[in-house]
Amino acid sequence: MAQNSKSIEEELKKRQQEYDNWIGTLAVHQLEAYAAAAEKVLPKHGGKYDYSALNNPEIQKKFADEMVAVYDKVAKELFGAEPKDEFSKELIRKVIGETKQSLLSYLSEYGEDYKSELHIQLMNQRLQELRNTLRPVLLEGIDLKSEEVARYLNMDRNKLALARREEVLSSILDKLRSDKMVERLERKYETNAKYKKAA
Repeated sequence: MAQNSKSIEEELKKRQQEYDNWIGTLAVHQLEAYAAAAEKVLPKHGGKYDYSALNNPEIQKKFADEMVAVYDKVAKELFGAEPKDEFSKELIRKVIGETKQSLLSYLSEYGEDYKSELHIQLMNQRLQELRNTLRPVLLEGIDLKSEEVARYLNMDRNKLALARREEVLSSILDKLRSDKMVERLERKYETNAKYKKAA
């Protein structure tokens, strides 16, 4: 049993290391994409970037193009092949960073305020979402009721099972809340449309 416990502990540590490396790598490429776009697209005056250029839609498009070019390069490095169609590229870009459309939306919304600090803040939110999505993968194929896993996590086996059930319940509640939000937005849109017709 001690051997089994050791092997589970080693497997969980290995998975955690791979998980941390994956998230860390994506964070580095987020910074790389922004820096490459700033260097290639933004004009400099006295060695400083002129962020007011980001108010121009043409510059925004070039900036987004440079960022997704980095995401595409990273996809090839990480996955060994380049997707052939635009839809597949966008899916992989979303995993690595953001889609071109999302970047254009940020650039359009923030313009000259889309500085590196804001980019980092938005990308940290994105990476947190990805962390939350990937975390359950760490426990794929591992018996969550096992004494070894509970011991490794310093939890009572029953508490571990309860935590897993609460995690599932939480994700179900999040989905329900999301669906309610969509319903509310649809009702608001319908109400606004009725008022516009009446006016």
